[in-house]
Amino acid sequence: MQWSRVKSILIVLLLLVDGFLGCMLGVKAFSAYQQAQTTRAQLDTVLAGYGLTLDETMSLPDEALMPQLNIDRNRADEAAVATALLGGEAERSEEEAGSRFTSPVGTVVWSEDGTLEAVLQPAGYVRPTADEVRAQAAALLQDAGIQTAGADWETHVWTARAHFKTAGYAVFNRALTVTFSEEAVRIEGLWTFDTPYATRSDLYATYNPVDALLQFARQGLASQVVDMEPGLLLGNTAGNQFQLSPVWKITADTGVYYADPIKNEITAAEEE
Repeated sequence: MQWSRVKSILIVLLLLVDGFLGCMLGVKAFSAYQQAQTTRAQLDTVLAGYGLTLDETMSLPDEALMPQLNIDRNRADEAAVATALLGGEAERSEEEAGSRFTSPVGTVVWSEDGTLEAVLQPAGYVRPTADEVRAQAAALLQDAGIQTAGADWETHVWTARAHFKTAGYAVFNRALTVTFSEEAVRIEGLWTFDTPYATRSDLYATYNPVDALLQFARQGLASQVVDMEPGLLLGNTAGNQFQLSPVWKITADTGVYYADPIKNEITAAEEE
């Protein structure tokens, strides 16, 4: 009998502790919600002074912990991919714009900034159906030595676009777009082959979206922001090296922009 009473008391105590912890979590969640609402209201007021508003359906992102990374440019892999795309043999020439590879199959150019442009007309080419576009695009890139495992794909009619994340973040300008026309296949985009690495000990830093929005508002580039997300931007800092820099991608009524929290710069995104 006594042991039964002890068990009952323990159960009651556990229920009381669980209830207390649940209440504490609820209070914390409500406090965080109130803080977010207050921050949003204050931000709306400040942005209005610059003639900028946030879409009512837009949620303000949390602070983002993003890295700064480097990637070596692998020109040997670029040449191997170009040759494979052109059927295994190609004539190479160096031009001011970059390296040009040609064969009866078509032309491939790797620009000095690392951009790939290819126009291919393989023998017996037939444009695939819309349902086959993604599979054929993936097979084409894989056969050329471009690893697309883990890539995210977007398809639209006869166009397929492959891109992949680094350190959990989208790299907004690194992608390959494969377009199947009736006469040829086009491949365009910026790509990397080697593994990203760090050159500094303080690899990660926290970036606040509010700071980026205020920076954007001061430029007077738009009247409304409809979306915002953290990510990375690939830049060619030297002949054989790329840099992945943290940015906030801001989608506004006048276009898409990148807010660089390190350089304190706003740049317009290039049209895809």
